[in-house]
Amino acid sequence: KGLAGLSEGGFGRMASGSLVRDKLPSLTQDFKNAFEIVRARTFKAGDKIYRAPQLGELAEKPSQWFNTREVVTKGAAESQSNIVKWGNPVETLRTYEFTRNVTVYYGKVAGGKGYQILLPKDVNPSTVLRFLKERKLR
Repeated sequence: KGLAGLSEGGFGRMASGSLVRDKLPSLTQDFKNAFEIVRARTFKAGDKIYRAPQLGELAEKPSQWFNTREVVTKGAAESQSNIVKWGNPVETLRTYEFTRNVTVYYGKVAGGKGYQILLPKDVNPSTVLRFLKERKLR
C-alpha cells in the first residue's frame, strides 16, 4: 500500500500521512538519502518492528534503524533493507515491541523493496522498545 495515509503491511499507523516537517525535525542529507520518501509515522505501544543486527550489536542496545516486515531469509533481509549498501551482511533477525507510542521517520528504503524506520535522534531505543526474540535467517 502507498504512503498516503495507509499502513504498509498492517504494522503501526501512519501519522495521517504527514510529512516529516509536520511532526519531526528535518533529516540531514546523509540520513535522508537512506529513504526514497520519508514521512512521519506513529507506532503504538504493542506494535512490533524488526532489526537484522550487525555483528556484535547487543539486543538491548540496537541501532536507531528498524524494518516493518518479519523476514525469514538473508536474501529477503537484503531485499527489504539494502543491507549490503548500508551495512554488513546479517545472520539473524530480532523482533522488538514498542512500549509506548512513538513518532518515527518512516519510508521506503532507497535501493530496496522494504519500508524502514529511523527513531529520532533524541529517542533511545532501549527506553521505547522491548526485545522479544531473535532467530537465525536462512
